[in-house]
Amino acid sequence: MEKELQSPLTPGFEARKEHLINCFLSHMNLTGMIHEAAILFHAPVILTTSLYRVLVMDDLGMEVDDPVWKTARRTGYCSGEDIAEFEIQGITHDVLEAQNSFILDSGLAKQIPRILQKVMIHGKPAAYIGIFQTQKPFTDDDLKTTDLLCDILSIMLEHDPAVLTGISTMHESILSDLLSGSLVSSTVLNDRMRTALWTPDSIFQCVLITPAHKSSGIDNSDYLSSVLLNQFPAANLVKVEEGLLLLLNYDDSAMQEQNIRLLEPPVRQFDLFLNISEPFRSLIYLKQYYESCLAIREVARRQKRENRITEMSDVYFDVLSDYLKKEEKRVLCLPEYNMLAEYDALHQTEYCRTLMTYIETGCSVTESSKLLYVHRNTMTKRLDRICELCGLDYHDGQTLIRFYLSAGMQKHQAG
Repeated sequence: MEKELQSPLTPGFEARKEHLINCFLSHMNLTGMIHEAAILFHAPVILTTSLYRVLVMDDLGMEVDDPVWKTARRTGYCSGEDIAEFEIQGITHDVLEAQNSFILDSGLAKQIPRILQKVMIHGKPAAYIGIFQTQKPFTDDDLKTTDLLCDILSIMLEHDPAVLTGISTMHESILSDLLSGSLVSSTVLNDRMRTALWTPDSIFQCVLITPAHKSSGIDNSDYLSSVLLNQFPAANLVKVEEGLLLLLNYDDSAMQEQNIRLLEPPVRQFDLFLNISEPFRSLIYLKQYYESCLAIREVARRQKRENRITEMSDVYFDVLSDYLKKEEKRVLCLPEYNMLAEYDALHQTEYCRTLMTYIETGCSVTESSKLLYVHRNTMTKRLDRICELCGLDYHDGQTLIRFYLSAGMQKHQAG
């Protein structure tokens, strides 16, 4: 029986040791090393970071009918449900406490036993390895080979920022994958957020942070990051080519202006420019709102704006005006707006502001009345009065769009 286990297909430990060391000395990359290990074990091998992000998977073309393996293959991560099971069944605890690799053959691994072990870097668990039993039972040689493999992987991964704890957090990796376009599925995103124990508030907003001079970097960026994250505990920061991207997260739209005020001191202190996207409610659209920040930045630079903080609303009508001739701007201007603006000027009323607030709150009488500090019934009476004064139908979406454009164009020209 012993000779059968030491067949050429599954060589003994000394032969495996020599082979793995030779692979390492030949500067084989991580994918190649895991492939060689899979051949030696004649079993599928998975290597993840300590944050359960897949680094390498190799099944040698074998079928692995295991939910953990399938989810990792599909999403690039162990699922939140799987990680919860690791905790409930004590698997995470056992792996972290074990001095050597061991065979798990109960609970989650009852159908397919597996060898588990951690890869240590600088005294901390930086990665996990799993070897899935699909054919022959595991032996002591398999366990010793796993320990040796983990020692080799520790050296290979020692300077890899993707696995070092504290350098790449789960939140950062999610944001990076969204920005790169490699994460486009809402289902996968939600699964990864559960894995990261990330339950965000309902509103997001991108803030692109760039240095004052295009060619220079952000001085003391690590310190700046700590300042911003202390100021906005629910926010996330990720490095981008242009500087830093701060993702604000809050649950009350009234906090938008407050957040911008809080950003003003670090902007002056660190000599920065900020470009802020519109608020949005689904993180899957992060890439698109980041790209809108880039567009805002380019317009702000072209216009040589003195204001260091630029929002979409600051440049929207500037851009529109650049493309419109004087007579075309007149076409945009709604007659009802002119009539209402003239009435406001003559009678010191604020009907234009009332209607703009109504539009900006999604045509919500309740929300607009809160912002204007009036009773809901008063707000309704004001809207009806606007209709009497200029004939504007505040239930007509196209009319409201033209009113909004008219007000914006007039404000831009006055500025």
